[in-house]
Amino acid sequence: MSGINTKGKMIHLVSIDSTNTYLKELAKKGEAHFYDCVIAETQTGGRGRLGRSFSSAKGKGIYLSYLIDPKSALPNELSEITAWGAVAVRDAICEVCGTDTKIKWVNDLVYETKKICGILTEMSFGAENGKIQSVVMGIGINVNHDTEDFPDEIKDIASSVKMLTGKHTDIEKLISVLVQKLDKLNDDFPLNKDYYLTEYRKNCAVLGKRIRIIKGDTERIGTAADISANFGLVVDFDDGGRETVTDGEVSVRGFYGYI
Repeated sequence: MSGINTKGKMIHLVSIDSTNTYLKELAKKGEAHFYDCVIAETQTGGRGRLGRSFSSAKGKGIYLSYLIDPKSALPNELSEITAWGAVAVRDAICEVCGTDTKIKWVNDLVYETKKICGILTEMSFGAENGKIQSVVMGIGINVNHDTEDFPDEIKDIASSVKMLTGKHTDIEKLISVLVQKLDKLNDDFPLNKDYYLTEYRKNCAVLGKRIRIIKGDTERIGTAADISANFGLVVDFDDGGRETVTDGEVSVRGFYGYI
């Protein structure tokens, strides 16, 4: 992958437990710098949001972690970075593969009702001052997977670029464009938000859909109405009132087996 144009260095691994964990450790030891990224052909312990595992079939997908400069961003601004990343990843897939994926709030890319990509952002804090020192964005994209490459438990809810287009994608080319989009995101964050917010709203898969919000032991049903200025999900709840949701698990009727 020496021909990929990036502002940082690129570390290529055949196998690792988690690219996020690996890059966080490098950053902690001062051996990785902003704009650097780690790419693995497979992960043995890939992780998703809420502690879920992420299937990483060898040589079939992109399993990449990227080191973002938090700059002087405020905590509320840093909470938006995953949404920025979703726009950057969607742009790369659309440019290289011609696939019009959508964003399932807050961190998945989907085609119709099946998952194509997941994003997991993790922050590291200074031991002495408690300030955020680095932000690692982990991205897993199902690129050239066939149905048999997915574990039985997710075959019905996962898909890949190949399964959508019927074509094999040049993974190195997609990585190249993706890293360029992430480099631009790193440059843009946190001040140049307008493009990312506009594209997120335009391509959000859940707007107008019936949804279920789960927080701990509580569950509420409503309709997703809008994306707020801080990438929160504006929901009209059945029990009355409109609220902006910024955390919790969102299940969308028809997505991932939720009927």
